[in-house]
Amino acid sequence: MRTEYAKMEPFITKDGSTIRELMHPNGGGSEKQSVAEAIVP
Repeated sequence: MRTEYAKMEPFITKDGSTIRELMHPNGGGSEKQSVAEAIVP
């Protein structure tokens, strides 16, 4: 299953960084990996 990037809900951390999980082990096709993007101001 693919989700458009713009529709992925980001998580904002206490330091203002934006974290977005791009692939989760339960839905991304891999049982032992996840991929996330972090944008650090």
